[in-house]
Amino acid sequence: MPTPFRAGHYSSTPSKGDALLSRQERRPNRRAARLSTVTQLGAIDMLASIAGVALAWVMLFKLNLWLFSFANITPFISWIFLPAAVRLLAVMWLGWRGAAGLFIGALITCNPVLGENLTSALALSAVSALGSVVAVDCCMRWFKLPPSLNGLGASKLLGFAVAGAVCNVLPTNLTLYLAGQADAGSAEMLPMFVGDITGTLLILYLVALLLRLVPSQQS
Repeated sequence: MPTPFRAGHYSSTPSKGDALLSRQERRPNRRAARLSTVTQLGAIDMLASIAGVALAWVMLFKLNLWLFSFANITPFISWIFLPAAVRLLAVMWLGWRGAAGLFIGALITCNPVLGENLTSALALSAVSALGSVVAVDCCMRWFKLPPSLNGLGASKLLGFAVAGAVCNVLPTNLTLYLAGQADAGSAEMLPMFVGDITGTLLILYLVALLLRLVPSQQS
């Protein structure tokens, strides 16, 4: 005799179809959670890279003012300018993230809050960052270097230093000239050019020396 139907009577055990549907509904949520985590980690890494470059620029700028005060013509022009190395290394290793850090670091040292013209500070900071991007891109193409920088020797590093100095000195002086803060063919171009090269080579030499002092790990 068949069991009569009773209102409100149902089985509490989920069917196979319900379980399969539940698993399918959970999969997109897990994928979305993983994607969100990866996105957050990527954003944190990007911000940390930008902040690290900006901090390195500011610290070397302050160190340069103190250590090479005898060679400083102005706070921003010196016969030895250590922060110039940050321009090249940041863009070579971090690309546009390095350029963004350079822009922020240069803007901080331009100090628009305490007196410098904000428009000039923004323009000079942009020139400092973009000039490095142009220099690195041109050198990468000229020397036919891969993104991994394999084959980057001493002579090519010197080429990077010279290109970085040229791509900083010329647009910087052009910006100052258009702003009425420098004459055409300013006498400050030479110390800027020399300072960028000497500062870059000095930092690269110190980095190479530190790497030699670190004992190599034997496999």
